[in-house]
Amino acid sequence: TILQKALRKEPAARYQTADALGADLKRHLAGEPVLARPDSRAYALRKFVTRNRWAVGGATVTALALVSGAAVSLWQAGVARESAVAAQREATKAKVVQDFLLDIFRMNSVQQADPEKARRTTARDLLDLGAKRVDEGLRNAPEAQNEVLGTLANMYWQLGLPDEAAKQQRQRIDIARRLYGADDVRVAEALLEYADAIIESPDRAQSLPALDETRRVLDAAGDTTSERRGRLLMLYARAHSYTSIAQTMRAADEAVAFFRKHLPDSWSVTRSLQIAAAARMSLGDYEAAEPLYREALAEVRRLEPRTSAFSIVSLAGIANARAGLLDVKEAERHYREALAVSLERNGPNHAETLQSQVRLGHYLHVTSRRDEARALMADATRRLAPASGPPPPGYVVAVVSGIRASTLIAEGALAEAQPLVAVDIDDARRNFPDSHPLTGALRIQASLESALGRYEHADRLLAEATGIWGRIGGDADPALRNRFVLDRARVALARGDPDAALALLADVVPSRNAARRSLSLDAIAVDLLSAQARILQRKSDEAALAAERALRTLQASPLRPYYVWIEADAMLRLGMAQHGLRDFASARSSLQRAVELREIVDVPTSPALAEAQLALAACLADMNERSAAAAIEQRARAILASHREVGGHYARAFRTSAAAR
Repeated sequence: TILQKALRKEPAARYQTADALGADLKRHLAGEPVLARPDSRAYALRKFVTRNRWAVGGATVTALALVSGAAVSLWQAGVARESAVAAQREATKAKVVQDFLLDIFRMNSVQQADPEKARRTTARDLLDLGAKRVDEGLRNAPEAQNEVLGTLANMYWQLGLPDEAAKQQRQRIDIARRLYGADDVRVAEALLEYADAIIESPDRAQSLPALDETRRVLDAAGDTTSERRGRLLMLYARAHSYTSIAQTMRAADEAVAFFRKHLPDSWSVTRSLQIAAAARMSLGDYEAAEPLYREALAEVRRLEPRTSAFSIVSLAGIANARAGLLDVKEAERHYREALAVSLERNGPNHAETLQSQVRLGHYLHVTSRRDEARALMADATRRLAPASGPPPPGYVVAVVSGIRASTLIAEGALAEAQPLVAVDIDDARRNFPDSHPLTGALRIQASLESALGRYEHADRLLAEATGIWGRIGGDADPALRNRFVLDRARVALARGDPDAALALLADVVPSRNAARRSLSLDAIAVDLLSAQARILQRKSDEAALAAERALRTLQASPLRPYYVWIEADAMLRLGMAQHGLRDFASARSSLQRAVELREIVDVPTSPALAEAQLALAACLADMNERSAAAAIEQRARAILASHREVGGHYARAFRTSAAAR
């Protein structure tokens, strides 16, 4: 309209001055009404037809043909205007968020009179400052407030502060309800973020109501195929993973099917496969778990062909499955690959690296490669308190501490193990009450209590662990209960109650995976514990038969080199039985071999080594080789003297030997 006024043929109809034209342009740019007015439609049409009467007829036909296209163009223009408005709103929100976050740093400087102290402010300090100011500073910008709370929650989570992260996410739910209404899918998004934040915390019970509300909102909105729906299924699986493995597996399988169908190129395919595989691992179904982990690994490599940190969980899962099937070489290969990938992609102090390192270390320890195992686990433990940078999240500290403690207890280093056990059990009781992770922590603590001679406490811990497993195990392989039965039998033997131990051992059952395994470690454990019980009952002939059976099974297996510590125990029990039968020559040979094997796998200060030495010394004394017996017994005394806290059968072995002397 302005342009037309400026170009009018009649001078009187044009702008009279350049200032008048400029003023109208300024009004237009400011969104104000302009002084220029268009000619009336009738006048413009009459003038146009007069000038172009022959062209008008043909143009009219063309114009009619373009009407539908014009309508579409007008609609598109409307969409474009809406997009522009949305873009402007997002830009405004981003500016508010940026100013608020920058203001946190300014406030830190203002509050600290000492500039040096301001520079030393930690990330946690800044986050706390922002969390305190978010209500006041962004009260009039709820969308920006929602954005900032999400940022704060994510940063708290990255610092290993899930409780603080959950507080921010909980506030976002209320804001989303006020902004969009209770049935908006953005409320469902906020609920999902909140459930995700608390699912690994003591407040995880609240995640299920949040997920139920999310499902109601999505159902009401007809949202059945979005990624939100798939995330809902995955979070249901994770929420149940600590209390019902069967429900976990059902929800995880639904998530896998959902993402395969609706979002096959999403990273969530990988995550849902890993959750489904982990559920099967918890049930002892290693054969079903491994293909799911391998499919997840293939998905990672398809989506990210270079070495990816997202492959670590799948590699560790494959390793765990192969370890469960006693495929030692393949298990070790995948544990090592998981550690190598994490070192490359994450660095040595990252949570995934520390966990990968202790997993490998523990497996090497179990399979008799103990020098490397000790070095790996000691290094990981040192890195829990890095010289620079933030410490790893609390759950990682607990995982590393628990695994490291279990190996120290096996070697009799109880003083070193005790603070690590305390960290592990405190975290499990606080964050995973009545759950699968707690059963593992209880078993480790029970083994410590038994080694310290506190048998009643150990029994209570194992009874608690057994009860929890009974509630959450569901369709698990019945053989998974063997671990609790064998632990309780060991405690019974440590306190000198062979009858109770034998009654417990009668409840051990074969594994569903027995056909796939070349060796049954549970069956060997039953034989060796039975031999120990018969020795205490002075039934040396039965003890010898049980020990010989265990020894034959192990020595016939290609896995024998990986279980040197089991062979050492078998030789010890056989030698003690032979001694009881007064077959001194055979006893001497067996016990010498037990000592040699213990020297191969154990540290020089191991109480298990001292136990074998004491048994050999007693045999030599009965053979009238008193000087040799005295020398060996002296070495055993020195070992046990360095472990004043050691109780249980080690202390009894020492007392028995002393009485025999």
